[in-house]
Amino acid sequence: MGDERQTEPVAADWAGVLPTTAALPRPPVEVSCDEALVRRATRSAVVLTVVGPRSLWAVVVAVVASACVLAQFDAIPWWVFGVVTAGYYALQVVATSARLTRAFRQMLPLGTTVRSWYAAPEVLVMETGNGRTEFRAGSLASARRRGSVLQLRLRRNRRRGFVLGAMLTDADLGFLLTPAPPGHHPLPAMNGAELPIVVVVTAPVRQAIRRAVLVFLWRRPSVVVLLALSALLLAAAVLLDPAYAAAPAFILGMLGLSTVVTLRGVQRTYPPGLVIQAAITDGGLRLRTGDDLEDTFVLRSARRGVVGRRVVRIDRQQGQPSIFLPRDLFPPAELARLQRAIGA
Repeated sequence: MGDERQTEPVAADWAGVLPTTAALPRPPVEVSCDEALVRRATRSAVVLTVVGPRSLWAVVVAVVASACVLAQFDAIPWWVFGVVTAGYYALQVVATSARLTRAFRQMLPLGTTVRSWYAAPEVLVMETGNGRTEFRAGSLASARRRGSVLQLRLRRNRRRGFVLGAMLTDADLGFLLTPAPPGHHPLPAMNGAELPIVVVVTAPVRQAIRRAVLVFLWRRPSVVVLLALSALLLAAAVLLDPAYAAAPAFILGMLGLSTVVTLRGVQRTYPPGLVIQAAITDGGLRLRTGDDLEDTFVLRSARRGVVGRRVVRIDRQQGQPSIFLPRDLFPPAELARLQRAIGA
C-alpha cells in the first residue's frame, strides 16, 4: 500500500508545496477496501485517539471519573483506585475502537474502491463511502500521519477527522496546508454557477442553528439517561451523604464541556456573513460553506430529515455527525426534493 510509515511529520514539513509544482496534479490514487485494510486503519486511528502520546486527556478523564466514583466510599486502598482508573481507561479504548471501526466500515465499504484525484490543478477530490469532498489550497490546518491513516484538522471549523493515508501524498498535504497567496482567485467552478441555492448567514440564522444543535444534543437518549442518573445521585447526596454529589458533578461537567465544544464548532462553521451554497443532485447534497471546501453528502443513506421552522436537520448513518442547515436555504420545491432523496 505504501502507507505503513510510522513517522508523524509536523505540518511545517508539508507546507509550501504549491499546486504549480511538478508533483501536482498527480495520477488518480485508487485503494480497494478489504477487511485487513479496515482493521489496520482502525488500529492506527485508535492509537492517535486514546493511546498515543498526545491523548493525555483520556488518562485525565479516567483519573477524575475514578476519583468521583470512589469519593463516595471511605478508606479505599490505592490499588483499588489504580484498578478502577485502568478499567475506566480500558473502557474508553474499547468504546473508541468500536466507534472508529463503525466509522471506517462506512468510509471504506468492503469490496468497493475509494479514490482521490485532481479534478483541476487546484481542486483535490476524495471520494469514499461517506460521499465526495473537494479540497482547495489551505483547506487543512494540520495533519498527522500514523500507520494507515491521516488525522486531518480542517481550517474552517477546526474539526478533526480521519482519512486513509494512501489517498494523500506528502505533496498533496503541502498543497492542502498552504493557504492560497494574496490576490489569488478561486477557479470559475467556485463561483457557484452549479450551486443555485444560496443563503447568507445572519445573526438570527446562527442563533437558530445553535438552538437546534443544543436541543438535539440534550434530547439524545444517552444524555437523558445520564441526566436522570445525575438527578438520582443528587437526591441521594441531599438525603443521605454529600459524597454522592461527586459523580453527578463529574457527569454534568462533562456534558457541559461537550456542549460548549460543539457550539463553538457551530460558530466557526457558520460565521456571520458566510455565503452557503447548495445543490441537490443525483449524487446527493452538494454543500459549500467556504471557498476552500465542498462536500457531497449521500442522501439515500441518511436515516432521516427533520424540517423545523428555522432549521433543517439531516441525520446521517450512525456514528456520523448530523447536518444542520438554515431552512431558508431550501425553497419549497427543493425542500420536497430533499425529503424524497433522503432514504430513497
